[in-house]
Amino acid sequence: MKLSASWSTLGKLVRQQSEIGELRDTPEVLQPLAADTELALPRFDACAFAATVGGLGHLHAAGWRASDTLWAELATHCTRSVATMNAQEISQTALGFAKAGRGTSLCDPALLDAIAEEAARRGLREFTPQGLANTAWAYATAGHAAPALLDAIAEAAVRRGLREFKPQELSNTAWAYATAGHAAPVLLDAIAEEAARRGLRDFKPQGLANMVWAYATAGHAAPVLLDAIADEAAGRGLRDFK
Repeated sequence: MKLSASWSTLGKLVRQQSEIGELRDTPEVLQPLAADTELALPRFDACAFAATVGGLGHLHAAGWRASDTLWAELATHCTRSVATMNAQEISQTALGFAKAGRGTSLCDPALLDAIAEEAARRGLREFTPQGLANTAWAYATAGHAAPALLDAIAEAAVRRGLREFKPQELSNTAWAYATAGHAAPVLLDAIAEEAARRGLRDFKPQGLANMVWAYATAGHAAPVLLDAIADEAAGRGLRDFK
């Protein structure tokens, strides 16, 4: 199996509670794979970089930490490869670094600048709704300013319409713009209208809470949406809310 495919598979497996416990008990088990990966990076293509970063990001969020050296080498190589990445690889790379580096030096500024410039330059028509939401979430989580990119994401989302956005993608997008402090009133209006239109039964408690927080933090009025969230939360009961 390719090294990058191994990281991608591990990133999926680690979402299972049993696998998380095993990694926490024996973190050294992945060190040989990490060492082989570091040596092989010069031979990786854009797809392999994105798959590796994505898997490592999930592992990092679950508690397993690759070395700073491996992350630094990945940042250097990914920065050089951004122009050859497709839309999915761009969003996956930004998301992986954001998950691993929130509040740390792992969120390499040069890489995030390169991704933002490339995505804005080529346009976002090839990005899926998930890709748009994940990219906005990544920059907000990393605390990295990318105003041109966030403007472009907002414009693309509004232009397409939000019917294909899943509930989590709607709430994550609203959360991202509020967290980044980036004004996008037309986008927030569209999210509020779409969420209220389709109903909130498919939103998880965290998604409902994130929506309320986002609109309050952004200072953006959405009375119909907030009334609907209040009704939905009261109707369900709050046992599942953390």
